[in-house]
Amino acid sequence: MEMPRGQKACNGGQGSQPLEDLRILLVEDGIDNQVLIKTILKNSGAEVCLAENGKIAIEKASMEQFDIILMDMQMPEMDGYEATRLLRSEGFEKPILALTANTSQDDQDSSINAGCNDVMTKPVRKQKLIDAVYNYAVGNGTGSVEGVESDFADDPDLAEVIEDFVSGLDSQLKEMRAALNNSCFDELKRMAHQLKGAGGSYGYQGITEASRGLEDAAKAQDHEASKLALSELGKICGAVVRGRRGVLSSKGALK
Repeated sequence: MEMPRGQKACNGGQGSQPLEDLRILLVEDGIDNQVLIKTILKNSGAEVCLAENGKIAIEKASMEQFDIILMDMQMPEMDGYEATRLLRSEGFEKPILALTANTSQDDQDSSINAGCNDVMTKPVRKQKLIDAVYNYAVGNGTGSVEGVESDFADDPDLAEVIEDFVSGLDSQLKEMRAALNNSCFDELKRMAHQLKGAGGSYGYQGITEASRGLEDAAKAQDHEASKLALSELGKICGAVVRGRRGVLSSKGALK
């Protein structure tokens, strides 16, 4: 399946039309969710095409060009897991974000293993949806926007532990680089595995996904792949740090 690259003219995630010129395939069988998600995306500038199940999604993706797919995982006739696996096997390389009401780690891991880039839980949050689509369709999931905030940034009870977690990222990255430089792949795999679990728990799914890639590369003892994965993880952690500073600044914690 050949997927031609689209031409986009986005405005860097700012303003009222952050998703301008993006073509999105929304795969969702629930009418209410179709209306809500489509409205959010269209109001942000995107062109949205609907598919009621995975089978229809594959047909549309084979005939039309999309910048990103939002894939409901629980659907009749063909669910999102099978549809995603088939899309990947047929050469679809653009981002696929899972939409699911299942919040367990096993369910989220199943979505990633099927080929999804990331998982968004229902009910969807407007700004989180817009940010995720922009980040993956325009920023390639690297946190290239100004900063990445935790999903729990608005929870005052978690502010201190989130700050401690973010503050410790730099030292973890240094330890990982040292392990890679010394070809200590078992140690690198262990650290990546730990950060993979912690990232999502602290509301940073991007850290989890990047750490998963690093863990896989370290497990294979592939030095070049590990180097690239670690570089990607560093970019995302940098965006997390910038995002956390933005939260603190807005609350007067930084001068």
